[in-house]
Amino acid sequence: MPLQVSDYNWQQTKTAVFISVPLRGVCVRDTDVFCTENYLKVNCPPFLFEVFLYAPIDDENSKAKIGNGTIVFTLYKKEAIMWETLSVAGVDKEMMQGIREKSVLQAQERAKKAMEAKATAKREDQKFALNVMMKIEEEERQKIEDMKENERIKATKELEAWKECQRKIEKQTEQKGIQKEEKLCQQEKQIEEEEKKVKHQSLTKNSASRNFATKGRNSENIFFEKLKEDSIPAPRSVGSIKINFTPRVFPTALRESQVAEEEEWLHKQAEARRAINTDIPELCDLKEEEKNPEWLKDKGNPLTSLWSSATNVCTCPVEFYPDFVAYVMPKVEWAAFSEAANAFHLVEGYEYDTFLRKMYHMLLEVKVLEVKVLEMPRKNYLAAINAYNLAIRLNSKFPLLYLNRAACHLKLKNLHKAIEDSSKALELLTPPVADNANARMKAHVRRGTAFCQLELYIEGLQDYEAALKINPTNKIVQKDAEKIRNIIQGTELKSQRL
Repeated sequence: MPLQVSDYNWQQTKTAVFISVPLRGVCVRDTDVFCTENYLKVNCPPFLFEVFLYAPIDDENSKAKIGNGTIVFTLYKKEAIMWETLSVAGVDKEMMQGIREKSVLQAQERAKKAMEAKATAKREDQKFALNVMMKIEEEERQKIEDMKENERIKATKELEAWKECQRKIEKQTEQKGIQKEEKLCQQEKQIEEEEKKVKHQSLTKNSASRNFATKGRNSENIFFEKLKEDSIPAPRSVGSIKINFTPRVFPTALRESQVAEEEEWLHKQAEARRAINTDIPELCDLKEEEKNPEWLKDKGNPLTSLWSSATNVCTCPVEFYPDFVAYVMPKVEWAAFSEAANAFHLVEGYEYDTFLRKMYHMLLEVKVLEVKVLEMPRKNYLAAINAYNLAIRLNSKFPLLYLNRAACHLKLKNLHKAIEDSSKALELLTPPVADNANARMKAHVRRGTAFCQLELYIEGLQDYEAALKINPTNKIVQKDAEKIRNIIQGTELKSQRL
């Protein structure tokens, strides 16, 4: 229960009441003051001071000052009279409770009105600020429109002035042209008059010198020869123009849009040729030329082309020529040619005699080389792969090494390795320029072939379409892409029927 403060002092005048309440060592921030027209309370735990005032006061203008351990209230009276006592006499508990509740309600009502007034003022301020901003924006918009209109008028005037100037120039050129035409007409007239005079003089000379005909003819001929010499212009001087074209690495013409990509490709190629890894134990037994990746690539290429030269005879379907089977069977095993026919793209349209001659010459070549058609290809491709492996260990940034090794893996049915090498070659063949277009097309075709042999026809078709974007005129790739597309459509039809 709080302790009532009774040792307070108060004084009054006709217009104000002064009350001094001691705090008795209580912290100022813990003090709570509540004041209305008829009620004053100071709560500073554990002490409590409350007074039920004798007459109503102006609580809005009244003041409270805390300092030096006391609270001094300055309460302004509503009526200028002297009070008999500070608090009302004869107040019971019910009356006190009623005054307290009434005071709390008055305070709440006053706080509510203050909040509403504050909110209203805030809305008014926001509305005013919005109106000001709208006004400023409207002024700026109008200013911009005025500037645009002024610029439009200025541009129109300049355009009209330019048109007027062009009209004047056209008039001047027309006048000059007319003057030139007049001069030309005058010159033509003068020339005609001179020609008439010359003819007239020649006629008079002929009539005057009839007795001297021979002499007259000679003089006339000399005169006309002089006229011809004067009329024929001198021959033009002979000269020669030398044109030196700028040396260029790429096969296509120079384009400004491709300069950055071409320079980046040449820079990457130069870095790839310089990036040689010499920290390989196997290099100690090799010659200097055998440590060159270019030399190893060139060594691996003939190993793959030797088998290709023996199997390129199957460039058209041999099943269309059943009479030739009896001719080929004694010369070489037919299984080798059927395998080659499956491995290479077949082109129709060869004449029968042309096919026989080509087969005959290629069989002679195989006989001279004394190559076993069934045993040679695998050994050659493995040897080529070994050469490419060593070259890649020496230089892993040379795209043609991965591209050729992918072709060898494709022949040996190492399809996943062929896909990996083709993908690696495509990564290194960047940026796409004309110099690496053929290599990029081969990489897409080889990866697409590997996908198709793995029966991943959709992925294979995507690679073939990418190759066609690089070289749309390649008929072999077009036919293969069409075959893959037919296979995909056929499998879809079968699945739909099932």
